[in-house]
Amino acid sequence: MSNLAYYEQKQTETYSLPVQYGTKHVKHTITRSVDNFKNKEKDKGQRCTKNIRKLKWNWTGRIMRTNKEKWTRNVLEWYPRNGKRKRGGQIKRWEDDLPKGWRRSTRDREKWKKLGEAYVDRHRPD
Repeated sequence: MSNLAYYEQKQTETYSLPVQYGTKHVKHTITRSVDNFKNKEKDKGQRCTKNIRKLKWNWTGRIMRTNKEKWTRNVLEWYPRNGKRKRGGQIKRWEDDLPKGWRRSTRDREKWKKLGEAYVDRHRPD
């Protein structure tokens, strides 16, 4: 067998392997990309919810620590009196989402911050 024939035979063997494995690799890469995209979309929603809860918690603490009578404080203390409730439950207030005894806790910033971390990490499907 001449060197040229041997070289041509080896070249076709080595060329077919990457093509064969390349398609498997591409399929695997695409599958991984789709899975990663789905996971990122799921995480984005959870991060958004956590961020909203954190902002709500911080805003509530700041407003309750002020001694002034402002409309913002009235929003926190608002109680719906003349609304129709939905079947099976009361009208939801801002305060309903906060733990019991939260008014006293707002005065102590460190305690409020620790409670806030637990509040934000608490998972509750809405």
